[in-house]
Amino acid sequence: MKSGVKDFMEKPFSAEDLLRRVREAIRCDAEARHDRIGMDEITQRLDSLTPRETEILKLIVLGEPTKRIAIALGTSANTVRNQRSSILRKMKAGSVVDLVRMAISAGWS
Repeated sequence: MKSGVKDFMEKPFSAEDLLRRVREAIRCDAEARHDRIGMDEITQRLDSLTPRETEILKLIVLGEPTKRIAIALGTSANTVRNQRSSILRKMKAGSVVDLVRMAISAGWS
């Protein structure tokens, strides 16, 4: 039971019940596999970021506005905007909200 059993059946059971539970197990496995593939893609995208982009992304995840990020890093707001745009492109995120969701799902918080 401790090694990953999701369900069990007591005897006697019908063939229909067995088939239903097998289909459910296959569906759950497919969902888990899909989630793992998605996380692998996010990890690869995060790994493609430069150290500076990673630093900026961490500040974005913390909710820092562009001007405050620029001041913290000693750069201009335009530079931060350009780097944020590059991060969005590399991460294939449609918005900053999507970007933050990806980062949080990868364990950044």
